[in-house]
Amino acid sequence: MKIFPNIQTILLSKLMIVLYLCFSFIIPLSSEEINYKYISKKPIVISYFDTPFQIMQKAIIKEAYKLAGIDVRFVKSPGKRSLKLSSSGAVDAELNRIGKIDKNYPTLIKVPTPMYPLTGVAFSNKHDIKVESWTDLNTYAIGVIRGAPFYEKPTKGMNKTEVETYLQLFKMMEKNRIDIVVGTEFSCRLTLKKYFPSSNIVTIGKVLLKVDTYHYLHEKNKDIVPLIDKQLKKMQKSGRILEIVEEQIIEQAKK
Repeated sequence: MKIFPNIQTILLSKLMIVLYLCFSFIIPLSSEEINYKYISKKPIVISYFDTPFQIMQKAIIKEAYKLAGIDVRFVKSPGKRSLKLSSSGAVDAELNRIGKIDKNYPTLIKVPTPMYPLTGVAFSNKHDIKVESWTDLNTYAIGVIRGAPFYEKPTKGMNKTEVETYLQLFKMMEKNRIDIVVGTEFSCRLTLKKYFPSSNIVTIGKVLLKVDTYHYLHEKNKDIVPLIDKQLKKMQKSGRILEIVEEQIIEQAKK
């Protein structure tokens, strides 16, 4: 007498085989892909304050997030309020700050790879002037932005004019009222591109000041830190960050 197997047993066996074959061909997701899959359900909200330098950094970080596959939204806010929002977790991240801000705001986690640095340089229309250090400025009439903390101490006691904008400083230079403008390279270049496109004012000498700046995420988004760090590293190595800086000078000069 033939014994017929239980139909349920046969079906269960076949199901187990199918499941085994299916899972055998699944490629495990890396931890980075898993993070991205869940993080990307809603945009990351980034707080920033509205200056030409920050707008340029905004273009850099926007591309880094895009390369990581993460949607972002930007919220404009005054400097101190921006930090309050990001450190409290009301927003997800702080666009760009100097490297020690996390000491005062421990809830903010720094993305290790720096963005574009804040560099201080000397500009002049007198091309025979060479500036290798701060002390080389002593014999010249210089102009700086009033209240700019990075330049206040190094230029103390010098023949110095302080005004509100770089536009004012370069107008003074064109009238030969000052010999050298000391300022942030990006902002100075943008001002020259926008208002003095045919000027013979150029950078002279070495960089006098370099301050690295970083992107910060609230601790609730710590899983994003390695994702953005990886993309910033790639953008630095490929030269893409410098390309964006040049693009921003051209774009912002049109406004």
